[in-house]
Amino acid sequence: MSRDDRFKEMGKHAFPDHRLLPKKIREKFENPSRQVRRRLKRITDKPLRIAYNHMYADHCSGAGYPIDQLLREYLLEYNDRQLGHGLMTLPTSFNVFEGFFEFRVNPPILCYKA
Repeated sequence: MSRDDRFKEMGKHAFPDHRLLPKKIREKFENPSRQVRRRLKRITDKPLRIAYNHMYADHCSGAGYPIDQLLREYLLEYNDRQLGHGLMTLPTSFNVFEGFFEFRVNPPILCYKA
């Protein structure tokens, strides 16, 4: 898969950070009712647990060389940013990072894997 194809695939899942939404819309998401919070927790617990298990396994694997450890730190940081705030919040150092890791689309969780 070429770089352009990867960016097209990732672009389908890129959305602005929720903190940039207008205040009225943001309030609906920030203060959901108890019933909605429980439903969201039930829906997202299993996929998030799977994603965090993959992140932990990737973080603990590797050859142990300094550059390998640095790339795995990037992997942990960028997955955390992506899961928390979306693809649009990644820094410019992501351009180097994306050459080493694969973007996996396993709805509803999107993450990078080694």
